[in-house]
Amino acid sequence: MPEYKKRETAYKLRIGEILEGTPIVEDIPQEVAPNPNETISTPQATKERFRFLELGDKRIIRVNIVANVVDKYNSAGDKQYATITIDDATGQLRVKAFGDAINIIQELSHGDTVIIIGVLRAYAGEVYVSPEIVKKADPRYLLVRKLELDKKSAIKAKIPGEPQKELE
Repeated sequence: MPEYKKRETAYKLRIGEILEGTPIVEDIPQEVAPNPNETISTPQATKERFRFLELGDKRIIRVNIVANVVDKYNSAGDKQYATITIDDATGQLRVKAFGDAINIIQELSHGDTVIIIGVLRAYAGEVYVSPEIVKKADPRYLLVRKLELDKKSAIKAKIPGEPQKELE
């Protein structure tokens, strides 16, 4: 029977929390074609690969974000590339799609409220989201997510003098 890889948890986070996290990358050795004109061997090149985002004691790979679209870009030419910038009042983050995946964000426009589930990636020091699911949402859902995350963080903080309730 084939072995299945377990899908990572998509953490519900604010953009500000993602920006505060520490991206953990690993160096991957790259093959370098030998130059016949050189007598000294060149060191092997390395490429950085994003592993996960470290946020407290969590290792975050996938995220679930609710935010507004504040900017959109579609590339013209052979290389298909599209990006949107999203904002949830705690920060801004880019969502990048390549190739056939650009259809996911193609129909979005400035001002749309969206729910995005995707994988975190990093390139040239910038953390971004590679989208798996993008869904338009009612703008009031921003408030719902804010209250949900505030309640969750208040329970974790265990405020002294207040009775603790279990999260349902």
